[in-house]
Amino acid sequence: MTFKAVDEILQPDARFRDLWVTSGGALRKMTLEDHHSALASIPLAEHVDADVVTAFDRARNTMLYAFFDYDLFVVGELQLFGALELALKYRLNGRGDGSSGTLRNLVDRARKVGILPKPEATPTPLSDPIEALIEMRNALAHGTSEIHSPGMALELCSACAVWIDHIAHAGVATGAAEEAWGDDRQPGQDIVTGLMQRRQPSRAVSIDEVCSLVASRIGSVEDEVAKTIVARIKAAATPQGFVYLDTARSVIVEADPRRALMIPSLLKKAISGVLHQLAATASLVPAHRAGPSR
Repeated sequence: MTFKAVDEILQPDARFRDLWVTSGGALRKMTLEDHHSALASIPLAEHVDADVVTAFDRARNTMLYAFFDYDLFVVGELQLFGALELALKYRLNGRGDGSSGTLRNLVDRARKVGILPKPEATPTPLSDPIEALIEMRNALAHGTSEIHSPGMALELCSACAVWIDHIAHAGVATGAAEEAWGDDRQPGQDIVTGLMQRRQPSRAVSIDEVCSLVASRIGSVEDEVAKTIVARIKAAATPQGFVYLDTARSVIVEADPRRALMIPSLLKKAISGVLHQLAATASLVPAHRAGPSR
């Protein structure tokens, strides 16, 4: 798009004037309020670090102003990847640590310690959603002439929100935890949940709550996916009926057979809704023994 004249600054981008929404069974042109509502429906969970939330909202605000300049969607998407990188840095290095690293290096480290799901033997952007995000980030960062639609931008925003929430919640694999904290004492068992206590306080959810949410939200979209999630959650649960929140989240995220596709999906929205609801209602399991701060 050419540089706007001063009297055109607050005029909607012409390409937005061609977009329509359904309201009350009738079609009408999309408004700024519609665009704002769509972005407002993709927040981060409350437990995400404030700096990461600020970076994520910087991306959402940039996309908000794409209503006046369609090309700002691409700028906003780059900011989304910046928020994702910041979430990984804080989770791996500790808040305020100046250590840097490419998104590729951060993802590889996070997968090694169990913060992100392990990749397949030969992951590709078509088979692995995280690889798809890395490829998109690299394409945008090195210059592009692509113009992304609101649907594409909102889908990417939703995907980044899911993974940022996941990073903030995720546990660390046993071997990595022992390397980080030292294994001077075996973990104990929480009396209420039956879960083996971790070195840091961790959130847990009851399988009844998980299964209820999965059945009502995901099951109404794709019943087979919901059944797969329920079966895996039950297999991972303690006799008391609890699982750690990060375990439940990993099962739910990985159960989406189309998770690598960057297109609007009712299934993706249902999965995102379940993840946010679980994050809001999870209970805290105390640490067995506090380790040094990261």
